Amino acid sequence: MPFSEVRIFGGGFAVRASIHTLGGFSAHADQHALLAWTAGFHKPRARTFVVHGEAAAAEEIVCVLHTFYDGKPAVNIVTPN
Repeated sequence: MPFSEVRIFGGGFAVRASIHTLGGFSAHADQHALLAWTAGFHKPRARTFVVHGEAAAAEEIVCVLHTFYDGKPAVNIVTPN
């Protein structure tokens, strides 16, 4: 069932996007698999959110994504508190 609203930092927001969860991946150990998944898109996503509990791991995968896509997509980091 698609979400009509999500809660982010205590606020409710209408969903106007596709939400996908890639469970079981590690930002460290599975970088190649994550890049292979993103490479499967016909064109880079306009915006990608990296949500990871550890800020250092999130920063690392963002740097890898920027290098992979030559800095073209906007990659936003949202780290849960």
